[in-house]
Formats: sequence, C-alpha cells, structure tokens
Amino acid sequence: MERFAIAAAKLMPRLDRLAARTDAQLERTAADTTLTTGQAIDRMLELTERKRAIVGLAALYERMVGVLRPRERSVFEQRARGGTEEAIAASLGISRATVVRTYETALKKCKWFLRAAEAVGTCPLLENVSVSLPHKADAHIGDVTR
Repeated sequence: MERFAIAAAKLMPRLDRLAARTDAQLERTAADTTLTTGQAIDRMLELTERKRAIVGLAALYERMVGVLRPRERSVFEQRARGGTEEAIAASLGISRATVVRTYETALKKCKWFLRAAEAVGTCPLLENVSVSLPHKADAHIGDVTR
C-alpha cells in the first residue's frame, strides 16, 4: 500500500495531461472515417475505460491525502517526488528528523486509508495492488540519530 501511495503521488502531475490526451484521442476516434463502426466502438470503449481509471485514481489520491495534515501532505508529496530529507527540511524550516517522522506518519495514514478503502470495497483500483510490503514505513529513509 505504501508503494501505491508513493506511486500515486508521483503520477498525479501527469494525470491531467493524460486525461486531456485521452479526451483528444476520443474526439479523433469519433471523427475518424477510416475506422469501421466496430473498430471505432472498440477504440472508444478502450479510451473511455482509460479515462475512468484516470479519474478514479485522481479521486482516490485526493481522498487519501485528504486524511493528512497540511505539513504531512507537503512532506509526503515532496518526498514522493524525489525531494531529499535535507531539502524538504530546509524548505519547510524544520529538522531532518522531523521530516523523517512526518513522512513516516503520512505513509502510515495513507496505508490505513488504502486498507480501509480496500476492505469496504469502495475502490476497485486497489484490487490488483499487492499488500505484502515491509512493516517499516519507508525502507529508503536513512536512520536518524536523536
């Protein structure tokens, strides 16, 4: 679940572009006179399903990060997009140890949210997500000396 949360954070900036591109492909397919009716229908169904998945992922992500406090969301999104702990700490005016703790807390909350969504069956996107992940919030975060 943590990997899904991190991947979703990395993907979010691209979703708007992908949705717009899918809309354009739908319009081109509808206007394409070289396709047979069957081919056009198949292509439009494929594109519509892609658009539904994009919208579903965006909605899931927004609900997931909605459970985070503003600082947790900021740290989570910056870290998920490749920001270093030191750079995040400097940008927010907090210590590296606080970044690590905040990120781990955010990951736990995201994991709890995704598990709850999966348990109540409100998110078909989670059906193929593996849940066999390490217990540590994030294996690549270095140890912090206190």
